Amino acid sequence: MMDAKTISDRKGLDPVLGDLSCAISMAGSRYWLEVGEVMTEDVAVAPPDQPVVSAAQQMSQMNISCVVVIENDQVVGIVTETDLLKRAVASGKNFQSLQVREIMTGPVLSVGPHLSVLAAARMMEQSHIKRLVILSNGRLVGIVTQTDLVRVLTSYGMWKDVSAIMSREVTTVPVSCTVADAARIMAGRDISCVVALAGQKVAGVFTERDLMKRVIALKRDPDKTLLDKVLSSPVVSVTPSTSVLGAFKVMEKNKIRRLVVQDDDTLFGIVTQTDVFYAIKGKLQAEEQKNIQILEDSHNSIFATDQDGVVVYANPAFLRLLEGRSLQEFVGQPFLAESFWSDPSERKPVIEALRCGQVDIRELALRGCQGRKVFVTLFTTFTKNINGQINGAMGLLDDITDKKELVALRELQDHLRHSEQLLRGTIESTADGILVIDETGRISHWNQRFARMWGLSEEELVRMDGAALLDCLAGRLKRPKKFQNVARQLGRWKQDSLDTLRLRDGKIIESYTCPLHRDSVSGGRVWNFRDITWRKRAEDELVLAQSEAQEACRATEQINRQLAEAMERANIMAQEAVAASRAKGEFLANMSHEIRTPMNAILGFADLLASETLTDRQREFIKTIGESGKHLLSIIEDILDFSKIEAGRLQTEMREFSLEELLGGIERLMRPLADRKSVRLILETPAGPAMRIHSDEARIRQCLINLVSNAVKFTETGQVVVRTRIVSEGSSLPNLRFEVQDTGIGISADQMKHLFEPFRQGDGSTTRRFGGTGLGLAITRQLVELLGGRVSVTSETGVGSTFAIEFPVECRGSVESPAPQTKPVESGARLSSKSGPLRLSGQVLVVEDSANNRMLMKILLEKFGLQVTMASDGIQGLQMAQNRSFDLILMDIQMPRMTGYEVVRTLRDQGLRTPIVALTAHAMKEDHQRCLDVGCDRVMTKPLDRQRLKQMMQQYLVARETPSAKTGGELQPVVEPGGNPDHQEETRRT
Repeated sequence: MMDAKTISDRKGLDPVLGDLSCAISMAGSRYWLEVGEVMTEDVAVAPPDQPVVSAAQQMSQMNISCVVVIENDQVVGIVTETDLLKRAVASGKNFQSLQVREIMTGPVLSVGPHLSVLAAARMMEQSHIKRLVILSNGRLVGIVTQTDLVRVLTSYGMWKDVSAIMSREVTTVPVSCTVADAARIMAGRDISCVVALAGQKVAGVFTERDLMKRVIALKRDPDKTLLDKVLSSPVVSVTPSTSVLGAFKVMEKNKIRRLVVQDDDTLFGIVTQTDVFYAIKGKLQAEEQKNIQILEDSHNSIFATDQDGVVVYANPAFLRLLEGRSLQEFVGQPFLAESFWSDPSERKPVIEALRCGQVDIRELALRGCQGRKVFVTLFTTFTKNINGQINGAMGLLDDITDKKELVALRELQDHLRHSEQLLRGTIESTADGILVIDETGRISHWNQRFARMWGLSEEELVRMDGAALLDCLAGRLKRPKKFQNVARQLGRWKQDSLDTLRLRDGKIIESYTCPLHRDSVSGGRVWNFRDITWRKRAEDELVLAQSEAQEACRATEQINRQLAEAMERANIMAQEAVAASRAKGEFLANMSHEIRTPMNAILGFADLLASETLTDRQREFIKTIGESGKHLLSIIEDILDFSKIEAGRLQTEMREFSLEELLGGIERLMRPLADRKSVRLILETPAGPAMRIHSDEARIRQCLINLVSNAVKFTETGQVVVRTRIVSEGSSLPNLRFEVQDTGIGISADQMKHLFEPFRQGDGSTTRRFGGTGLGLAITRQLVELLGGRVSVTSETGVGSTFAIEFPVECRGSVESPAPQTKPVESGARLSSKSGPLRLSGQVLVVEDSANNRMLMKILLEKFGLQVTMASDGIQGLQMAQNRSFDLILMDIQMPRMTGYEVVRTLRDQGLRTPIVALTAHAMKEDHQRCLDVGCDRVMTKPLDRQRLKQMMQQYLVARETPSAKTGGELQPVVEPGGNPDHQEETRRT
């Protein structure tokens, strides 16, 4: 490699560097600037069936001049401002009814991203277009416009005046003409703008973009829109002496594509972006051809590479130097394959220099395609793209093969260097430390491994002879005398020697020495030193590791035993927990069943007695029995709800519902309770139209019922106010907030701490005075948190309390509030309001093991007008259903000998289609679902409500009008009440 100053002194170097400078200039415009570097990647696209007005609005909003039309992921056309002018307005068509496919230009001229900028410019000029679609592997990746190319090409400079390139024949129109007239003139003369005059002065310019943005995009009628309402005014102008580059900068600054050329209000012409584009492109093409010709005629071998070291240009002199047949052997290939190098190791640093764009000068020995050896001086430098980034390298090969003396010297140097490299490579490649001492006692060779093994520097090795070095090595040993004796004797012996050396620093080295033979004559010795410290230590560590492994195995076995015992205990505890949970669930279910079964008879007979002629005192007794029974049922339901919440079995059912209907149902349910205590119940709903909410309506209703009933219960005088509003806190979903405010007894600070704990009330006197289980608020809090909400309370003793619950919900917009949903009366029971009471007709089988409930059901059903057959257990009920025909079967589920599940499944398997309604004291949802799964048509939970029972039976039995009937109430549509969704009756969906 030669010094840069030495090379610069060579005669004739200046012309060489001049050729290289020309090559750099040429490559900057032809090779290093591709359309992929200047294209716009954010391309606006539209389908063929999109309205023209919509496409124009899209172009106007994005301030672009075109949209690409895509169909089935393929580019099928393009819509430009010119298309809008010629095919949508100038043609006289109603552009508001046109689709994109009717005015688009197709097929579209497309190119790849690696096309050079000048080649793209030529294509635009030849095809008379202003934009090219860029595709890569058939996929749309961008679009390059005339504006993009002009912006890049002007960076090369253009100092010609605009007067030399402007259009002097300017089309002018009066400002009072219509847009349609101006459009027809522009389309007829194939121009992109007209100059509007007010008298003799320029008033403005009307362009294709003005037409697109201010007429088509705004759906104006071109025949009724005057030009002075939509043209660009005031105009941006330059003087005739403005340079082309200066004119384009004015266009860029004002984001326009044309300038009026005038001086002292005198119109000289108009210069467009296209004029600038053609002028600069022509200038660069001429410079490109000039530079290429200089390279082609040069006697120096010139080439260019990209950032990967691939040759992108080579001139004929380069081809002649390397004896190639065509430039295709070099262009498109990595710079000079290994076959061209006399010393292949020289290729890698050259390739790295080209890839890094280094400025470099070096001498190389190469071989031509015919095997001729040539010596060259390589000059390389970097090239940059338009953004100033290094994107490749340029190089020149100066042939110096004619220097014969230099050739011979180079060959000798090559041979010596090859031998030296072979020896050095062999010594350095071994893992051992090598030391060679010749017959004179001089150190001939050593490798780096030897120096590092003994901790010696290069200066120390150069300074010492063989004897001094061996003494130095001996001084680092634990037993130096033995090594010194062996070293002295080896000078007289001709045999090999092997020994193990232990150093003071702990290393253990294996030493092997043998005589050095040259030309079959021995002289001197070769020493091999191998560090075996790691091997010795590994042997010691292996013994230690084996001992530790045995100990670890014993410890692991002990841990595994302990782990197995712990897992066994954990499994037993888990099984006990599951059994306890199952026993708890079974206990609650059985408790509910055992209480509901007699409660059905208690409430049923109480209801029957209430319909008889009684004294006021007797009627008060019956009322007390009914209310106490219902209170006991509410306690059971609260305990079941709390149990399901604790077990994580309570699920939500999200659906859309009316907020107004929800609040109306709450008012209808709670109004009688408030009226009995002379407490005012006020519901304040959100202002505005009714809203529909997406959430769990049943759980929200249950929470509100708990809070309102609590408020009424603890309020002796005054009022209970329920406020509802939508709260927005900047989150993704608004919150639905309910506030229940009462004027009751209030809650003290001490009581507030335990307010939401299960089975807790304010104190013992509260329980005795107002009753309740203390589960209502605990269940409410659990339900609110299940819905992702929160509950809060503020209170003052003796003044009242305010409970607030808040849930995230989806508001689905406002709608008219529909009327309350009612259950239709079927099977002839839907009569006018003037009809009298109705009685039912039909044969009914009742299967019930409780004698009290059988008596109750017989009395109730006969009062409805039905013929009743009773069965005392499942087997008797199965036989009766098989032998006789009934219109309806009421089936108890929990019975001895044969359960209701088994009876229904057997009847359904035998093909019986008679409606079967399950009457069960089990209130769990899974129990209801099991009834429906075995074939029941409906499920009703005990204790039975007489009115609901009669309404249910209307759906299966014939009803007739009996004007003089004394029993049974009139059959009217019943509004669905609220309450716990898990405790309502359920119907099988078939």
